[in-house]
Amino acid sequence: MAIILGIFIVTLFVSLASFTQEDFKITELKNPDPSYPTTSIWYRGVVAADIGDGDANHEMVCDFGDMGIWVYGTSTKWQQIAPENPDWIIGIQLTSGSYEIVADFGTDGLWIWDYPNTWIRISPDDAENGYAVDDDGDGIDELHADFGEIGIWRYDIALQGWTLLTGWNPDVTQQSDSWTTGIGEICYDFGAGGLWINWWPPEYPTWRKLSPNNIGADNAAGDMGAGDIADEIAFDFEDIGFWIYQYDSTPNWHQITGDFVVDLIKAHVVTGTDYDLIVQFNTIAGLWMWDYNGAWPGQWTRLSPDDPTWDEAFCEPFDPDGVMELTGEEEFAADFNTLGLWLYDHYAPIKWIKINEWSPQFMVRADLNGVGVDTCLVCDFGTEGLWYYDGQTGTWTKLSPDSPDRGFTF
Repeated sequence: MAIILGIFIVTLFVSLASFTQEDFKITELKNPDPSYPTTSIWYRGVVAADIGDGDANHEMVCDFGDMGIWVYGTSTKWQQIAPENPDWIIGIQLTSGSYEIVADFGTDGLWIWDYPNTWIRISPDDAENGYAVDDDGDGIDELHADFGEIGIWRYDIALQGWTLLTGWNPDVTQQSDSWTTGIGEICYDFGAGGLWINWWPPEYPTWRKLSPNNIGADNAAGDMGAGDIADEIAFDFEDIGFWIYQYDSTPNWHQITGDFVVDLIKAHVVTGTDYDLIVQFNTIAGLWMWDYNGAWPGQWTRLSPDDPTWDEAFCEPFDPDGVMELTGEEEFAADFNTLGLWLYDHYAPIKWIKINEWSPQFMVRADLNGVGVDTCLVCDFGTEGLWYYDGQTGTWTKLSPDSPDRGFTF
């Protein structure tokens, strides 16, 4: 079976004692680029990307369930591109500079949509999940598709063909760029089979086992400032804590807390070059930020005593004032349920500002203005419909009375 390829690196975790809220190093504040929409994990029904229509701004490709798939552009407004109801859609760069859409239509198979109206069927099979990743460093994405019991397959647009990566069916995945900078990988959790990383260097699949332990659903990858420019990967190992995997010529594991994480994002909060982690815990109140401060296990700071919603909107990084700051720092929106939707700016005199009374079902950042940074926040407010917040003007615009379909979620 294909997953036995590669060198085994097995790291046994030691379950450390969980710390209490007082154990966090609280400091005076001196001030996440989610993988979505290039993965169907935590599906939200909206892909915000430049789909190649000739302008500079993002479009929104929306799954409206039985009403089909629609595209919204600031100049063209709404246009239907498919009447069928997809299980999921993701953005993928199969050509340089713009995005195409991969859509799974269940028993009708897996399709690619290219602007303005080209649909190409690439498989008759129903994929449970899909992931876009440049795994060979050629500057365009390949598609990894989880077809359930028939395994994980890789589609290469240059070869227009499929390669079986493994016959195993994964439970959880996480994209990263940690092994060879510029060549993406995907980490797969196979339940009793453990946690593995897969990459393609450059003409064949390679598998390496990272841990015999299973991860939960809340994970993130990015350059967190520890070592070289490669990604570190934060893994939620649930009852045995929250760990970061660092590969700088040799693999290293660092436990940054023994506590159970229920939600996280990554975002450029403290500096413009390194990612921080915004985290909510199961038994510790409030919203927390982890920052690598030059030494492991890093530093935890509580940003709010209140708990955001979890496994729903939670938090979303975007850059409402990015054209003015030019420093790379992001802000993020946090959904505090009945307390409303709030914007956090680490360097503002008043760090928290309420931007809406409503609690969103989900949030997606976007560059709807074509300014080169994601100044807009797209929110589904359920019965109130789909809206976007323009951070440059501080205004809300209603896009649709209908909510995108989130029926297919991890």
